[in-house]
Amino acid sequence: MTFRLPPVIGHRGAAAHAPENTLPGFDKAKALGCEWVEVDVRLAADGVGVLVHDQTLDRTTDGTGHVGAMSWPAMQSLDAGSWFDGAFAGTRIPNLEMALIAAKRLGLRLNLELKGNTVGPGRDPAAVLRAVMAAVRSIGTEPMLSSFDVALVRAARDHAPNLPRALLCPVPDEDLLWMAAALDCVAVGCSHKKLTADHVRTIRARDFLPLAFTVNEAERARELLGWGVAAVFSDRPEVVPR
Repeated sequence: MTFRLPPVIGHRGAAAHAPENTLPGFDKAKALGCEWVEVDVRLAADGVGVLVHDQTLDRTTDGTGHVGAMSWPAMQSLDAGSWFDGAFAGTRIPNLEMALIAAKRLGLRLNLELKGNTVGPGRDPAAVLRAVMAAVRSIGTEPMLSSFDVALVRAARDHAPNLPRALLCPVPDEDLLWMAAALDCVAVGCSHKKLTADHVRTIRARDFLPLAFTVNEAERARELLGWGVAAVFSDRPEVVPR
């Protein structure tokens, strides 16, 4: 396997230090020495890829309602920073092209975690991938694509065969590893909470890179990397040994 990742990937930017899935989070991740950051991508009502983790806007903005029910221009009236800290008041939700441009400017690579919607665009995995790939081709970058949703990873294989893919899961089992192989994934991402050294050995034996999320303590990061985990996702990337 020739694909490589650094020991730490900033989670949703650097989510302990700046509002998640925002451009200030990219700046903070870069300042903390990250080479890669992970962000979440959904489709707004107009089919634009936007950086929002949840199905709704309620937790991370001063707005309400489903992401797929609001257009991206309408989202620009929302404050996506004050919930985190008043210093970030006025921070806006970036669309995917903005995120790709910012990452390219900062010299960051991106892991795009693909999310489907229950409302509006994004219920069709192919539509999500078409939107993502239009932005990727426009900016000329090569992110890693990942998802918990097998249908979205399958769409990534079909619509972006040259981009690296990762299948995400709470705990790796035989069915999951079989599916990752069928989808030509380079990596399997798992919650660190139940991840064991045996899991890591099994993932490595199947020729996947083991990834662990979300690791915010130095001791646990050191243990995971010692087992052979290729990279950990962290809200606090500064604590991860490199």
